[in-house]
Amino acid sequence: MNDLGYTTSILSWQIILSSINMLKNFKSKTREIDLNLDSISCCILNTTVIEAFSNEISSLTHAFIENYEIEKLAKYKIAQIGVDISTCKEIEKIRNSDKESFYERYKGLLKHFNISDSRILDNLCKLRDVRNDCVHFRQCDMTIMEIDNTIKLYQKPLEIFNHIKSIKVNGWPIIASDSGSSSPWHLRISTNAFAIWSIIVVLDAIIYFLDKIPQGTYRDFIVKYYQKSKESNVFEYSKYEIKELQKSIFNVKD
Repeated sequence: MNDLGYTTSILSWQIILSSINMLKNFKSKTREIDLNLDSISCCILNTTVIEAFSNEISSLTHAFIENYEIEKLAKYKIAQIGVDISTCKEIEKIRNSDKESFYERYKGLLKHFNISDSRILDNLCKLRDVRNDCVHFRQCDMTIMEIDNTIKLYQKPLEIFNHIKSIKVNGWPIIASDSGSSSPWHLRISTNAFAIWSIIVVLDAIIYFLDKIPQGTYRDFIVKYYQKSKESNVFEYSKYEIKELQKSIFNVKD
């Protein structure tokens, strides 16, 4: 049996669609409060999108290298690749790493292409921290207190809240306010705004990377797997879809 070539399976877009559909299916529309009990599940799903995408790029790079060698392309075509083969071979290793988080895998992709965007990495870092607090859920203790002859609950907010409390989507904060810290922290991020923000953070990261791949046959090989039309890829289309969805949720008029 002879190997004729290689390709890869694509899961990242399927996951982001599930996340968007989760947001669509939550029937409550925002009026005076912003509540979405699926937002935490949405956040966790979105972080897996980045890991899946990073591994897909690694696998596609492996396919590109193997196909390149199988087809025995003439040396003059090396200049058309747009990326050093040595760089490709480093990217090829990412999918087999069992130690790196989704954040580190994505950061590694940027590093190999010598590109970076501090805003995107900062937002992914924030999303990672919230995701870790949700998945591991260690901070779940609540204190029962008596204040002015009234029994109240108190829970210390997550440290990451200090770094994301000013973020808003269509004027709505991604963290619901609670000056008395009487609400469990996970309910405070159970908002449409938080779910939408987490989706946009992931889409921005993926779109940025695909846009920054150097022109050449390597880029052409990678991008075609995510192409929806001549004008846009599937993630750009999802970005448009989520923008339209947030208009509906937050009653924004054009």
